[in-house]
Amino acid sequence: DELTLAASHNLSETRAARGEFAEARTLALASLDARRRVCGEQHIHTLRSTLDLARLLRADPAGADDEAIQLCASAATGLEKLLGRDHSQTTRARNLLEQWRGAPPPAAPTAHVDDGRER
Repeated sequence: DELTLAASHNLSETRAARGEFAEARTLALASLDARRRVCGEQHIHTLRSTLDLARLLRADPAGADDEAIQLCASAATGLEKLLGRDHSQTTRARNLLEQWRGAPPPAAPTAHVDDGRER
């Protein structure tokens, strides 16, 4: 049911916020697949889950930026069809997509510390 799907989705968001990206991705993918089956591809909750998975992939240092951009584009297109071009959710998704396409992906954390010494 929708409450179970929402709980699974929320758990993936919590895991991502804690930096547990592998677990978050597994949960987010399962939640998205279930929402696609139960609600359909163009349901608002499915589109939001798609966008949230894109954000998770983009935030994950080991994430897949190309996949994140594809998911964001898919969500933006779906939101435009469902809610209209000028709806705030559509606008936010489009702006995020433009930002990601124009900006380099976030740098992965590194153990190297520049202490100013020559080596």
